[in-house]
Amino acid sequence: MESTDVTIRPVEELDVPRIATLYRDVYGEDYPFKEFYDTEWIKRGVFDNNISWYVAVQESGRLLGSAAVMINVGDADDLVSEIGRLVVHPDARGMNLGSRLTASVVDLADQFGDFSFAECRTVHVGSQVILKREGFEPVGIEPLAYDTGEYESIVFVCRLGENARILRKGRPVVIAPVFELASLSLSRCGLPVDVTVENHPEPYPTLREREEYELKEMNGRELIRVMRLNRDRFLNPEVFGSFRLEHGILKLKQHDARYLVLRHGEVVLGGLGYTWDEVERKANLFEFVASDDRSRGTLLERGLSFLEKTFNPRYISIDVNSHATRMQQSLHLLGFAPVVYAPSMVYVMGERFDVIRMVKLRMEPNLRSWKLIEDFEAISHVGERNVLETTRGHLLDESIRPVAIFKGLTDLQIGEVLAVCHERTVADGETIFEQDSEGQALYLVLSGQVQISLRGREKPLTTVIPGQAFGELSLLHQRLKNLAIHVGNRLRELSEEFADENRMM
Repeated sequence: MESTDVTIRPVEELDVPRIATLYRDVYGEDYPFKEFYDTEWIKRGVFDNNISWYVAVQESGRLLGSAAVMINVGDADDLVSEIGRLVVHPDARGMNLGSRLTASVVDLADQFGDFSFAECRTVHVGSQVILKREGFEPVGIEPLAYDTGEYESIVFVCRLGENARILRKGRPVVIAPVFELASLSLSRCGLPVDVTVENHPEPYPTLREREEYELKEMNGRELIRVMRLNRDRFLNPEVFGSFRLEHGILKLKQHDARYLVLRHGEVVLGGLGYTWDEVERKANLFEFVASDDRSRGTLLERGLSFLEKTFNPRYISIDVNSHATRMQQSLHLLGFAPVVYAPSMVYVMGERFDVIRMVKLRMEPNLRSWKLIEDFEAISHVGERNVLETTRGHLLDESIRPVAIFKGLTDLQIGEVLAVCHERTVADGETIFEQDSEGQALYLVLSGQVQISLRGREKPLTTVIPGQAFGELSLLHQRLKNLAIHVGNRLRELSEEFADENRMM
């Protein structure tokens, strides 16, 4: 088949059933995104003013491929374009149609957009090669983002226009786990690596009187209250999303957006917006508004708890301002890992901000079923490491909570405990620590069992099983001993100072 008899042109209504057939020919009947088999859904996309869809059509009228660009204008995602819906019939492989289709939609995106992005599948490298050729750079990876029969990760790539570079609000301040990802992303996009680190910023505090505060689904009247609650979110936003409060209730319903409101009596303290994908079991937090720092911490902690108990999501995502370190830290302690750093993605009040996508993966992070071109490997492995380090710790959450000394801690406080924990594997018969030894720690048994013995006694004092802790008494004894030494040293110093003063007199 020759490529010279194939024309790249804008989609027409008569192409709708052909597009559905194309997807069936390429993916069979098991493609998880069933919308592409729905001609009514495809038709809405064809006539959507924000979508420009191109097709590759043979002279005979046979449709061999498609690609689209979705351009957003007029809100925080102003002049952002998404490249997608790229598919080529197997009979047309080797005809360069993927590159021709992509070039057509990228040219259009360049006319209207400051920031263009796409998601590249990691089960094959075709889209990675094509988008790299069109000037897109990798800025992160979304782990196990889609269920295509097996959970599949995708590489997030972007391309910045000149205005995105000019309007970028520089000198982001991030937490330490974000720094390497941010540095690589900025470097790949040809931007100055101007990010700085704030080490261990304070997470948002939480309200202690839990019974006096109510978290519930938001109604229309409360939605208006939240809209008025925090007007300065437009000046200093912490969370970014595709759907925002100012779009109005009808548009929110169209996107199936949902809200939770935190109340104290009749007083509205904050609102959390989210979407829920039942098929993918994914939740996305897209709006976050609160009256003060304690309301922020409480709304975030209790909102996530509500989502996890109500839906049991396998995947929760949120896009965070690269300057909002307290939000980054709070999310990190709640089990979120930074996986994408998108420079200059969001437009706010005349400037464009870098965005950090943070993900909480509530499943085993088996991530290595991917194929990557060489240019995509480094940044993808950083995102992978962030997920592995964060997710593994929070999969131990249920092991920590039943331990007596941790009971009553909030989710954020549990996160702070997990942040200083390290896993250790010991061999059968190995001594973990000895009586009165220095450098004691608190241990929690995850698997196997540990015998506690005292010198001079033949039989073990007790056996510690999974879910139980040991070492706390030795740790406390060591801390008291250190405190006594410190107090003794200080008393000697004061005594010597007093003696010196008396000699001078």
